[in-house]
Amino acid sequence: MINRPYQPIDCGLYDYLEKWATLRTQVEIIYIDENKVPKQITTLIADLKTISSVEYLILPNKTTLRLDDTLTINGKDFSGTCSL
Repeated sequence: MINRPYQPIDCGLYDYLEKWATLRTQVEIIYIDENKVPKQITTLIADLKTISSVEYLILPNKTTLRLDDTLTINGKDFSGTCSL
């Protein structure tokens, strides 16, 4: 896996992630995989973690998805960046 700089997601989207994780809401995630191919999955968010300054969604099967690889979650655009 190539180590690449992390691009923080739009700060306003964390509330959605925390809500969906806390309420155990099933989410539809469209993300870009390691081969730069868009993928779609329907799952729960088990946890949110920061590892080595990179933010991840942790899925129930222990799969980790970088937040900057997500395009949409439940129709919300996650492709923007945080502008602090």
